[in-house]
Amino acid sequence: MSVRLRPVAVLVVLMLTASARGNIFQVYNTNEYGPGSLRQAILDANAAEPAPHTILIDSRLAGATIYSQYQVGSRTVGLSA
Repeated sequence: MSVRLRPVAVLVVLMLTASARGNIFQVYNTNEYGPGSLRQAILDANAAEPAPHTILIDSRLAGATIYSQYQVGSRTVGLSA
């Protein structure tokens, strides 16, 4: 699986369930795993209490490709740029 980032800041909103507040998880590198990776942001969002969480991808990653060899879960995802 790979994710190609647009040349603008990208917000990924995980539509988990309706709740008053969600968390913001940041992606600031293209690593497969670990702090700042897309995988870690998804794992953290999945582990957090149900809410509409946001994964914020750093705009400095514009044009980068994030590769993942493994599925990290299944969720409904909304994208906005």
